Amino acid sequence: MTIVRTAGCLLVLCLLLATVAGSEARVVVADFEDAGILTKTKCTNGKIAIDGDSPGHWLTWTIPAQEKQAWITIKTVPADVREFRRLRFRVRADRKTKVPLSVRLRSDKGCLSKDVPLTGTDWTEVEVLLPEMEIIGTLDPEAVYGCRFLVPPSEGVVLQIDDVELFREPGGYRQTEAEILTEVFGKKRAKKVRAYETEHFRIYTDSRAAGTKFKKAMEPAHDFACRALMVDEMPGRLPIYVFQSRKLLAAYLVRIGHSKEDAEKTEGWSKAAYFATHYRAPMTAETVGNLARSIFKRVHGGAGGDWLSNGAVMYVTHRYAKVDSKEAFAASLEAGDYVPLRELMAARKVWDLAAASGGARSDAAIKRQLGALFQWLQAVPCRDRPGLFHDLARIKSDGAERVAQIEKVFGMTTEKIETAWKKWGE
Repeated sequence: MTIVRTAGCLLVLCLLLATVAGSEARVVVADFEDAGILTKTKCTNGKIAIDGDSPGHWLTWTIPAQEKQAWITIKTVPADVREFRRLRFRVRADRKTKVPLSVRLRSDKGCLSKDVPLTGTDWTEVEVLLPEMEIIGTLDPEAVYGCRFLVPPSEGVVLQIDDVELFREPGGYRQTEAEILTEVFGKKRAKKVRAYETEHFRIYTDSRAAGTKFKKAMEPAHDFACRALMVDEMPGRLPIYVFQSRKLLAAYLVRIGHSKEDAEKTEGWSKAAYFATHYRAPMTAETVGNLARSIFKRVHGGAGGDWLSNGAVMYVTHRYAKVDSKEAFAASLEAGDYVPLRELMAARKVWDLAAASGGARSDAAIKRQLGALFQWLQAVPCRDRPGLFHDLARIKSDGAERVAQIEKVFGMTTEKIETAWKKWGE
């Protein structure tokens, strides 16, 4: 009997420990059952309220039609997120909509970010792996102050959000190298991937020839891009993923959210976190230009808008090809045949401005415009204000709000910026 009681007690103890462990593994950020959560939720643009019947309340967020970003920040998130691996919540909209929803875990100078689709009026459970979230800026995983939901400028929408939860799991908020390589190359190819290190790069590829070529070429490419961007060097060591073919690169880009059309015409994809490309002669103008985006974002900041980072890409691409961006765009600038800067700077993706009709809105013309604009920024405003790129690259808003912040940085309207650029370039 004693043995049975002891075994029984041990069984009960184990169950209790498992229950405690399970409750600690799951942290409820907000279930909106207590209306007091509104005092810990900051709303920027729009209105928030608690709706529903007890039990079963949720947050209703009414976002008006506007040209500004809208966001809410729930400040009941754990400050230290290093042990958490999954973020889960429920969401629905008042109608079918194509408005993207971005969910972020924010610290003072950076965040983890992931865009998720809105499916419509039915409740949808969304689960986001923290290791798959993009790091924007400089994240401090031990000083997170809020879980943010963000919507870009839109025609207006009503969202309902509920049951925001974080889960502690082995591995925590970051991926292991093996997990990253499997995600990038696929499980089969990842087994063959080797790493090649240089001073500023860690090159991953399943092609020995590509590894040898890129290891030899990337440091000279780094030095050229840094000279063109007028910076000393890129901080940290940048991962480079080299695929054996353009087709394999395109397949990866589709997996991470690019359209098939865009992915199939892309030679490389670069950001602050990494650079993905395919096997070819590494020291091409396009490779060096794409590398410039990673360097620019790491040195100055990861925001600012598509016009700014793509301007760096095109200016360095032209310079490596021995093309003067100013001269290449002079005739178009003099004729006024270009995309107005207010529209260019507001665009979430500059290539969305391209039109099949060509002219000022062809891909080639927009590339020339971006290169010439960046060259002017570097040659004139940055000469008088060395921290200009740093200030621009930290503007995190979109649309008209971004333009307003750019005007604040320059101390003049976009039209006056455009006039100064045009006077320089003609």
